[in-house]
Amino acid sequence: MKLFSNLLLLMMGAFFLAGITYSCKKEVSPRLIITVKDTSGKALKGAKVHAYKGATANNGTPNKEMDQKGTTDGNGEVTFDFKYSAVLDVDVIYNFSRFDSTSMLTVQDSLLGKRVVKIESKRQRGDNVYREEVIAEK
Repeated sequence: MKLFSNLLLLMMGAFFLAGITYSCKKEVSPRLIITVKDTSGKALKGAKVHAYKGATANNGTPNKEMDQKGTTDGNGEVTFDFKYSAVLDVDVIYNFSRFDSTSMLTVQDSLLGKRVVKIESKRQRGDNVYREEVIAEK
């Protein structure tokens, strides 16, 4: 009888431990960090970034949660938090002023970038961060 109660106690402890271990893993929504650089590798502050479920996404319906816009900081980075897994189009436009070839007139110019990224919700204990780089060019 004592063997049976010890075995039962051991099994209950194993189930309890397994339950705690499994329950610690939570569904972690994806975070997407986009870094925008020019062709020389310089980070671009003030670039407008649009991450959305576009033409490359062949499943699901676009919605507000999957359509986000932001502006890069001094490190050329912008962060988006999404709720679901997705394949996203990322469009970048960087507007700036420069002098023309005579150095007499200021001209408005822009650089453009595009990338397709995949993000996924995961069951895990830690962060779920995706880092992607977009090169903006003429």
